[in-house]
Amino acid sequence: MKKFLSIGLILAMVLSLTSCGSISAVEIMKNAQDQTAAIENFEAEIVTSIAMNIGGMETAIKTTTNTVAFTDPMKMKIFISEGTQNMEIVIVQEGDAYYAYGNLGGEWVKEKLPADALVQYDAQQNMAFYLDLVDELTFSPVTEEKLNGQAVYHFDAEASAETIQKIFQATGMDDQLAALGDLSGMMEDLFSNLNGLKMSMWYDKATGYPLQYEMDMTEIYNQMIQNLMDQMDASTGDLGFNVTELKLTMTYSNYNSAEDFELPVIAE
Repeated sequence: MKKFLSIGLILAMVLSLTSCGSISAVEIMKNAQDQTAAIENFEAEIVTSIAMNIGGMETAIKTTTNTVAFTDPMKMKIFISEGTQNMEIVIVQEGDAYYAYGNLGGEWVKEKLPADALVQYDAQQNMAFYLDLVDELTFSPVTEEKLNGQAVYHFDAEASAETIQKIFQATGMDDQLAALGDLSGMMEDLFSNLNGLKMSMWYDKATGYPLQYEMDMTEIYNQMIQNLMDQMDASTGDLGFNVTELKLTMTYSNYNSAEDFELPVIAE
């Protein structure tokens, strides 16, 4: 009897460590909205991995974007690497205007940044975008685990076709589709009848901050390509194009302890 009682206690302890019935994913995300509204700085890394089969030839591209972001006034240092190509950008707020510093031939130049161009670089806005999806997603139960040694809440979320369209626009994935040609008037049909997009999310248990998001868009992207082919009365075989992998990982760290940096010196 004592043996079975001990086994029962062990199982209860394991379940208490791996599941968290007292808090929901919605509560975690809404708390993160409140917590991140007051942050002064943080660091972010976005890794996009895409592999394609084009005419029987495999092509793989990995893009890594590292950002150090300060919020008030806004100041960001962005380093983008893709294969052997690297690019560094610094964006700074001056009053109501935003300026971008770019490195051309070893010399820094500064130019005013249009407001609509800021969206693709703004790490804080990107973070807020995913938190604001809280009422549009369906969630798995919350579990507790470790992520890089930190105690975290982990859960999965699923996005509808309408929300998938927002995500593709926010991540710039719609630009990949634009490479196939003029899709004006077709976008709504492209995102119709899609299976749900699944995302995995990890939040710091102690602070409530988001730590990592992962998305596998491979199936969704190929469904969209097939929707496009259906509209053109063709097949993906006719196009000779297939995405074998499309994954996105976003990692956030060093909240309120990001390393500060000086603005570049502009060439005279």
